[in-house]
Amino acid sequence: MNGGSRKNRDTEVEMMYYSLAQQDMDLDNLSREIGSVKDIAGSTLQSLRDQTEMLSRIDSKVDGVNSLYRRAHKSGMKEYRKDRKRNSEAPKNRRKSESGSESDEEVQLENLSVELRSDFNPLANFAPSVETDAQGRAEISVKIPDNITRYRIWAIGVSSCGRYYGKGEGAVTARLPVVIRTTAPRFIYSGDMCQVSINVQNTTNKSLDVRIGMKALNGNMGPNGKFGDAMGLFGKIKPSSRRIFNFQVEASPSLGDVVLHVLCLAGAHGDASQIVIPKLAPFLAETQTIQGKLDENSKTILQTVQLEKDVSKESGNLEISMSSTMMQSLSDASMSLWNSRLNFTEISAAKIIAVVSLQEVFFKLKLPGFPSRPQIKRFIASSLRNFQGQISRHRCCCMFDSSPPNEYLTAFVGIAVGICKSNGFPMGESIVPMGTDWVRQLKKTLKNTIDAGMQESKPSSFQLSITAVSLYAWSMLKGNRASETAEKFYKNNYVDAFPMEALGWLLSVLPKESESSRDIAKYIEGHVTDNISSTGAAGCDSYYSSSFRHILLHSSTRTDAVVLHGLLEGYPTSPIIPKLANGLLDRRKNGRWENSQENAWVSLALMKYFQVMENVPPKFDGRVWVNDNFVGESHYDKFDTSTQVITLSTFNLKVEDVNRVIIDKEGRGSLYYRISLKTCPLDNRSILPKNSGFLISRRYFVESEDREEKNRKEVKRNSKNQLEFKLKDIIQVEVIFSTPASRFNVALIDRIPAGFEIVKDYKNPTSTSTWIQHENSRDERVECYSTEIGDGEKMYKYTVRANFQGEFIAPPATIEEMYRPQIYGRSEAESVVIL
Repeated sequence: MNGGSRKNRDTEVEMMYYSLAQQDMDLDNLSREIGSVKDIAGSTLQSLRDQTEMLSRIDSKVDGVNSLYRRAHKSGMKEYRKDRKRNSEAPKNRRKSESGSESDEEVQLENLSVELRSDFNPLANFAPSVETDAQGRAEISVKIPDNITRYRIWAIGVSSCGRYYGKGEGAVTARLPVVIRTTAPRFIYSGDMCQVSINVQNTTNKSLDVRIGMKALNGNMGPNGKFGDAMGLFGKIKPSSRRIFNFQVEASPSLGDVVLHVLCLAGAHGDASQIVIPKLAPFLAETQTIQGKLDENSKTILQTVQLEKDVSKESGNLEISMSSTMMQSLSDASMSLWNSRLNFTEISAAKIIAVVSLQEVFFKLKLPGFPSRPQIKRFIASSLRNFQGQISRHRCCCMFDSSPPNEYLTAFVGIAVGICKSNGFPMGESIVPMGTDWVRQLKKTLKNTIDAGMQESKPSSFQLSITAVSLYAWSMLKGNRASETAEKFYKNNYVDAFPMEALGWLLSVLPKESESSRDIAKYIEGHVTDNISSTGAAGCDSYYSSSFRHILLHSSTRTDAVVLHGLLEGYPTSPIIPKLANGLLDRRKNGRWENSQENAWVSLALMKYFQVMENVPPKFDGRVWVNDNFVGESHYDKFDTSTQVITLSTFNLKVEDVNRVIIDKEGRGSLYYRISLKTCPLDNRSILPKNSGFLISRRYFVESEDREEKNRKEVKRNSKNQLEFKLKDIIQVEVIFSTPASRFNVALIDRIPAGFEIVKDYKNPTSTSTWIQHENSRDERVECYSTEIGDGEKMYKYTVRANFQGEFIAPPATIEEMYRPQIYGRSEAESVVIL
């Protein structure tokens, strides 16, 4: 009985965790062998450079990683043998065999060099023309890629005269004695702890003792990261069978994706792989932005920033940028548009207007993150196809195919297309029928509105604005052919009947410095003068009934931008132009305006302002101190768009104390500065709910096998205040929100935990909510949209599956009015555990 137990313990190899920190190793030698990947606590830029350098070194052979695991496996094997001796006495012949093979095993490990599989081309070879010899034989050499798969071989032969042919077919299987396949989440958040499974296949006819090691960059191994950045497992695999080894990986707070290096050794055989798990940006990354100007009347400025206690010092940075032009002030607005993940028609058109208008200047600025020319061209081509499809189907544009047509949006898209055309982007054949259909519909709208102006029933402010913006769009597509129609339209109505932004659109179409342009400019000047603030900034507004504001996507900031652009186009000598520009800059929040409409129109207006108004070359030196430490300077002796950016890691800032930033200018000209403090919370689970017009919350239900709603169970929190699920659970998520009033252009986004995967099937559709007009699901989130929702409570449902074990962050669900983002709501962040 006891002998049988000892034999079972001797033959069954137990899996054993071990930590590199527990081994008696020389850490200095280890660091030199695996490269500079451990010191990532410095600045963010240096961390990313280290990661890039490390990834470039691992393209061919992973000798440094092999050296790491050779030492780990030898040391781990010794510990394993000691453990076996303590627990049981193995048969003498067995112990002798093992003791005799130890040195041989070590020699094999020292001499083993495992190739990192990196070539996964599905086509192993293509030889279009191969001549045969006199016996009709042909031979080619083929290097098989790194795929572990079965390749199909085809050969087609044709005689020299071309009259006879034949076909042959065969197959070849690419394999390794030991093969590893990795299963990991498709993304991860900082602080998540997930289980990564390594499926090891033994393709030989012998049992193999395998040793598997894993090293993580930007991650830690084992429960709560107790094994540091590397650990290993041991096990025995039977002939022609598989075994799964599970590693626990925790994503560190530092920036950068989690990169896993996996090595498996079995005697003289081995396999290696690299896995990259994208780490998504921390939710609610806080940004404190201060922007200003030093001119002839101000030489030095003192600003203060404060780093809170509950933020990560490693992940944030302080950026101070200096420029001699206000063009830099538009960088945040244009980048916020380009980086928007919403792909509705209006968003696409706004991206085109902002990015295409500013591209040449920002290319000179070398703005980090600004899209390249090929990226812009691809986006424009894709957007034009979508615009053309809507025009062909509906004779009008709409937010998306299932939403009602929108006359303003049709004109807005026409303006975007016209800007592409004027900037030299190839329109392709689709722009001709699109322009024809669009102009035909536009002329019909213009005729009805202009004729209404001659009758007793005057057109409404909504009709006047729609006609004015349509005329501007027509002028963008067809040149000056719209100016005569605009002149007629203006003279058939009283000037005080027009909303302010309608007058701005007309100024952009009417001939420059014409009589009508002067009349409109004088009227605007008289209206705006009464609203000039003590700071020298000015503003104006247009007024529409509540039933039309959401169709026009109206805001007072957009009105100012449209009026400023119109004055610069039609009456550039107006004295209120600088005041309107200052008013727009004063309304920025964190470097940008509130919504896509404002960012697009302000970008268009200020770009024109910079071209017309900024023409005095500067000559000055700018210097920066942070906490009395000199950090950098910049010199300007001519007018250009270069920008000096000084980046400091938040690691160098004081916590819970005031950090002083001093900027000094010496010389003539204006210095425009921008100070940005970017931080993220230490624990994303601590984010609390917020109600600013929307009250939103979430509930989770585990589905029963019959998918009957009455049999599902609501998930409760465990003793650690975590939502607890089991692997492979089917979960229905209910997002419940309420609002006290009607809302327009509402977007809801719910980011899912990394251990979940969205499920769609006919038995349980992703959503059954009737208020939704458009919905979309991605790897990491679900999103839905509606042009209008009434007051009261609404619900959105979708289904997910628990696919990976671990502890994960469930970021808050958010909902907002897209064109009034101050109306929004946020649920609380939650912690999810999958067992």
